[in-house]
Amino acid sequence: MKQIALSDYLLRFLNLKCSGDILNVVNPINSPGKEISESWSILRKIKPLILSNKMQYNVLDLCAGNALTSIMSVFILPVKNALAIDIKVRKRHYELAQRFDYQEQNIHNEEVYNFIDRNTIIVSSHPCKHALRVVEIFNNSLAKALCMIPCCNGNFDSLTGIGFLRDKLNKYDIWTYYLGTLIKDSKTLSITTDWNCLSPKNNIIYVER
Repeated sequence: MKQIALSDYLLRFLNLKCSGDILNVVNPINSPGKEISESWSILRKIKPLILSNKMQYNVLDLCAGNALTSIMSVFILPVKNALAIDIKVRKRHYELAQRFDYQEQNIHNEEVYNFIDRNTIIVSSHPCKHALRVVEIFNNSLAKALCMIPCCNGNFDSLTGIGFLRDKLNKYDIWTYYLGTLIKDSKTLSITTDWNCLSPKNNIIYVER
């Protein structure tokens, strides 16, 4: 509990007037402090872009889980709308959120591209084994930006210079870096660690076109 109490992101969330409304939509949450801090990490990254063109951008939340990130986006940011996609059925009170939709769908289906245009910001918090697919979707779409917190380490043996990196970084850092090397046609690309995020998997890949 001490770690949760020290989370700046969690404190900011609890100070929101709409925090109770957000929780009413997405409850139950298995690890609220951790998940809220993960979502806040993503939203703080995409916030400047959204504020530059209010009510223009759509948020597409891939491997959304209970959709906390996309739900928070429509409550606290001036996004046009948000769509959450996950393969699992979720029983939440999504009808309480405006400008939001949840779809049960496999992101490996080609239909996912139907939801993406030049005003789409793709987000994904802990997509597990689907991180490569998230990058692939961004590369093969017109999406304006991608913000992802990867988690489960994948296969990065094809990465040039891997021996050097193994001596300098842990496997998660290398995996995050490898995902970043796969991103194409980016105007800006950053890979950072957010120490205010309560998850041990707290690297963030952010890219804009």
